[in-house]
Amino acid sequence: SELSCEGPCDLAEDLRTCCDAAESCANFTCPAHYVLKPRPSEVFCIDVACDPTADIDSCCDQECSSFVCSDRSRLKANASTTFCMGTCDLLRDRR
Repeated sequence: SELSCEGPCDLAEDLRTCCDAAESCANFTCPAHYVLKPRPSEVFCIDVACDPTADIDSCCDQECSSFVCSDRSRLKANASTTFCMGTCDLLRDRR
């Protein structure tokens, strides 16, 4: 079925007519070695419903202790209490 606004579409007036709210990360289950991002009820999944694979980086941060460092590097002493933003990235999180 086709949705239409009455006259020019207005964000405040037509948001519920035209859009579904994305699910928040509040009830998302992060995999091992990940924790929910701070304030998960204010962080949202990519789609209307959270997907356990697609939304890991949206909802979770990875523990540095599970990160594999490159050659000539080692984990920092506080790696078990430090987290990457989303999944750790070899270039972005090496410092």
